[in-house]
Amino acid sequence: MAHMDNLPFMGTLSLLLGFTAQTTMKRWMDIYWLLVWPENAAIMFNSFFYENALPPDKARVVRHSVYRYLLLTYILLLRDVSIPVRKQFPTYNHLIEGKLLTEEELDVMEHANIAENSCRYWQPMLWTILVLKKYYRSPLSMSAAQRSAMDEVHFGNLVEELSRMRGKLGDILSYDWVPIPLASTQTITFAVYCYLVINGILQHYPLCLYTSDWSVMAWATRFAFSLLLNTFYLGWLKCSQVMVNPFGLDDDDFEVRRSGTSVALLIFKNAKKAINSQLHCSV
Repeated sequence: MAHMDNLPFMGTLSLLLGFTAQTTMKRWMDIYWLLVWPENAAIMFNSFFYENALPPDKARVVRHSVYRYLLLTYILLLRDVSIPVRKQFPTYNHLIEGKLLTEEELDVMEHANIAENSCRYWQPMLWTILVLKKYYRSPLSMSAAQRSAMDEVHFGNLVEELSRMRGKLGDILSYDWVPIPLASTQTITFAVYCYLVINGILQHYPLCLYTSDWSVMAWATRFAFSLLLNTFYLGWLKCSQVMVNPFGLDDDDFEVRRSGTSVALLIFKNAKKAINSQLHCSV
């Protein structure tokens, strides 16, 4: 028992925990920087879209369809990676009840030539581009009586933004597909708890060998610092476990259900009302 103090527990454990914490923290930050919000593309479309180029009823339908498709793209991806969003929309029928998807669109999604469990977040984004192409006219093919719903430069910028958004959403999905190996997490957890058990025995063993010349203050100081070190090890282990899945149910996980969709829902439901109110106030 006396020779166990000389074993390299602390150095090895510090190396393992440092590597694990650095890996999980880098993964957490990489996923955070990949987060995109649908309101960015919605605001761009709101700025570029010419309502006067279409009849009022059709312009309103186009505007709301684009907003709805952008939000649906975001939610369909989060259903595959985020537990809270999956609980909020467990099935496609819940999306229909939330006015984010129509029965005709659901039928198109279900009859697409892809596997049943495949990701479908890209389909609403494809519909968005098809809607834009339907009402966009190139200056070379446009007659004098026709007017495009969007300039050529604006159309290119919006398609580029949609492509960037799809790329980042795909990268988020890739992180969910390729998690940190379970054996690595289990090994680190097992090593930490084994060290805590062995260290607890080592700290209490000197009490069994108490002699008159033995320093109680030295033992108490050693025990206090050992307890503090064990707290640090447990804290780093807990941080690593929490950051493994940033889309879980922990208090420190990404709150994508509120912050990611609240502004987009506001744009989707109240865009026309907000514009009219702003114009009224400016007058």
